[in-house]
Amino acid sequence: MALDPVRYPFARLVDATHKMPWQGRMFGDNAEHPGFERVDVQESHTHFLLAGGSIELAEPPQAPKADPSLD
Repeated sequence: MALDPVRYPFARLVDATHKMPWQGRMFGDNAEHPGFERVDVQESHTHFLLAGGSIELAEPPQAPKADPSLD
């Protein structure tokens, strides 16, 4: 089951040097999308971090698609 992207968007740290603890590891140490984490916008801690400017909502960069003509 996929997460609802409206409720669980991606976020990144505004200042990447300010890595913070996040569910037992550091925020942004996501293997699939380095530097980004899915956050729950209905959770009060997320609201605090967004309002304080510690994190911002942002989509991770898309991986370049392979050119099928090169195969």
